[in-house]
Amino acid sequence: MFIFCLFISFGLPIFSQNIILEDFLINSSTISVSGFSSGACFATQFHTAFSKSISGVGSFAGAPYLSFWSSTLQEDTLLLADSGLIDPVENIKDDKIFIFQGINDTITPWGQGKRIKEFYQNFTSDENIILKDDINSEHGVPSDKEGGPCPSLNSPFFINNCNYSGGEQLFKHLFGEISEGSYQDQFTLNDFNQNEFFEDNDANKHGLDDIGYIFIPSQCENGITECHLHVHFHGCNMESGLIGDGYIQRSGILSLGEANNIVLLFPQIKHNILQGNPFGCWDWWGYLGLVDYFSYTYATKNGTQMAGVAKMIEKVANISMV
Repeated sequence: MFIFCLFISFGLPIFSQNIILEDFLINSSTISVSGFSSGACFATQFHTAFSKSISGVGSFAGAPYLSFWSSTLQEDTLLLADSGLIDPVENIKDDKIFIFQGINDTITPWGQGKRIKEFYQNFTSDENIILKDDINSEHGVPSDKEGGPCPSLNSPFFINNCNYSGGEQLFKHLFGEISEGSYQDQFTLNDFNQNEFFEDNDANKHGLDDIGYIFIPSQCENGITECHLHVHFHGCNMESGLIGDGYIQRSGILSLGEANNIVLLFPQIKHNILQGNPFGCWDWWGYLGLVDYFSYTYATKNGTQMAGVAKMIEKVANISMV
């Protein structure tokens, strides 16, 4: 299971105050997350741990919460909730869950999509869960405009042209009826300083790059219009230091964000061999050392990557996730 989510900095000015992350009017009831490959594993992890604040999740070629170590996912999740290390699972009962898993995926086994659904069925009704696992897609995010052949492995961006927009279907499930948005080649992303959100002002120490990206729809500037907030986690070998913003630009979600007033946050990992993360993956198995038998610290609100991303959301949405 370790392998399938594995395949899943620029010299730019960094401004310590992160003013770019302020002055939004975010709907606190519609904050959501998604990810691809290791980022999808991290997305289900983040959603489950912070379910009080996160209203929905999208997984593209991912895995259920705690699935790297635990063979009793529901029981261990309930134990963590009872101990206060994650939010009460009752918060999940009305959440929207979107799962995509390609039939031809040679990295994430096809059955993982069903496992994610079965995990969430313990905590929410079937009507809140969409599982799309009937497309002959390789490991990747499905698109109706971008990418290589759907059944092929299209590295380094892993966008598959399957005549199916994963981003559009995800956002429809999360937000209801949406506008498709107009197609364009490039959108403007802004950099923000990730160091601010970590101990000792050092994101690298916890596996992240110095900078992350944020996309700000034109209607969401200056806090005049109420907007959604969605956080997306990239896969392994897809950090900005390796492929820039190529994956984000090809994903299809930027045009949807612009058309539907969705502020999009893209935190960035930085690979580090000495940290046990040579491929630049999100910490969904404890490579930072935050796993001690059944404590699963890396997967709780106390996990350093988890807490750091939560602080990013707190700043953008002006909420508390404690």
